[in-house]
Amino acid sequence: MNEEEFSIMQQEQNLCVEYMQSVRILEQMIQNVSQNVYKAKLVLNNFEETAFLYFQQDSEFRTDDLLILRFSESKPENIKADISHRIMKCQQMNMLVQERLKDICGIID
Repeated sequence: MNEEEFSIMQQEQNLCVEYMQSVRILEQMIQNVSQNVYKAKLVLNNFEETAFLYFQQDSEFRTDDLLILRFSESKPENIKADISHRIMKCQQMNMLVQERLKDICGIID
C-alpha cells in the first residue's frame, strides 16, 4: 500500500494514524489479536477476487471495527517484478558471501 492508497483508507475509516506509523500499528494489532485483546475476521469474496480483514474490538453490547484492510489479487507484472527483485537480492547476497569466504580463505592460507 502506498501513501495515496493509505490516505484514501485513512479518510474512509477516520483513522488517526499517519502512513509512517502504519506498519508499527499493524504489528501491534496483530499481537493484540494473538493475545485475544482484539478479534480478526477474514471475509473472502471469490467472485470479486477480494478479501477483507477486519480488526474488531468487543464492547459491552456491540463489536467495533478498528481497522479494515482490503486485499485484491495482484497483477502478474507485480508478481514477476517482486520475484525478480528477490532473486536479484539473493544473488547479490550470495556474491557477497563468496567474496567474504575468499577473503577468509586468503587469510587462513
